[in-house]
Amino acid sequence: MKTIIRLIPVFLLTLTLVVSLVPAVSAEQASVAEVSDGAEPLLGAAAAEEPAAEKKGISERLSAWFVEHLPGLPPELVCFIVSLFPILELRGGLIAASLLNVNFIKAFIICYVGNMLPIPFILLLIKKIFAWMKKFKGLDRIAEKLEARGVKNRDKVLKYETWGLLAFVAIPLPGTGGWTGALISAMLDLDIKKSLGVIAIGVLIAGIIMSLITYGIPFIVSSIAGGGEAAAIMTSLL
Repeated sequence: MKTIIRLIPVFLLTLTLVVSLVPAVSAEQASVAEVSDGAEPLLGAAAAEEPAAEKKGISERLSAWFVEHLPGLPPELVCFIVSLFPILELRGGLIAASLLNVNFIKAFIICYVGNMLPIPFILLLIKKIFAWMKKFKGLDRIAEKLEARGVKNRDKVLKYETWGLLAFVAIPLPGTGGWTGALISAMLDLDIKKSLGVIAIGVLIAGIIMSLITYGIPFIVSSIAGGGEAAAIMTSLL
């Protein structure tokens, strides 16, 4: 219980980070697109790599913070807690799992469940939560900004419908993911059952992408370094 109470301010902090990161991601993506459409594609590629590294650093730093500040807990529980939070979600959970040497299959299942657990509550209750937050000074501004972000991204989702929501959830970048997808769905009053299914598939795709990054790349590097070491790593992952 004490651990949960200690995590409450961190949870509110991550919500605030969602507000600040979503517009930043949109601006960076737009900038990369403009450069890549021009006459200097190499500069466009460099511009794309720099924000990507920065976003990856955010998830890694937050995940490492959780690993450091939750001592004594089972590694699997740490991964589960990390996956519950916005911004981090499943991708952060897998980063934490790799830092804690949790085997891949166990980590993927735990992080997927942790990421999906809040989604039905967001779809069903987020509007009521926002209404409650607006009664308190300080929280009202957070609620208004989160509502604005959900409405701001509605055109992309409405334009491509199911595919728009799926892409928004599946791309593992800060400001995207199951939390943001559920928020947009709730703000647009989309069908809850359909949205839940699309988000579940999107989180699964994001998990596969992150698995390649957090577990696949280290295995490939180890394979190049030495076959015996690679076999040992594969055994530990499974």
